[in-house]
Amino acid sequence: MIFSGEARQGLGGNFAISEWCTRAKSRDFEALQLDERSDGASRYMLSLESRELRKQAQALHAKRIDMLIHELEHQINPRASIQFAASPTSG
Repeated sequence: MIFSGEARQGLGGNFAISEWCTRAKSRDFEALQLDERSDGASRYMLSLESRELRKQAQALHAKRIDMLIHELEHQINPRASIQFAASPTSG
């Protein structure tokens, strides 16, 4: 199957998603190694970073799925995206 350049970039998004998830796990592991009483602020910041990394990974995953769906729809019916774009109800 041949994908457009945009969809090919989406396929490479798996690496970025995996990288962000790995970084999030790393932050979680670092936080668990710290003493809650003496390093509470550091643990909290690592937790925030981990949460943000996971959020970014989820957003990229959703964007990647949308791009792949669009590409498949275009391959199935190349005129559909042109007709849809010209539709007055597609505001």
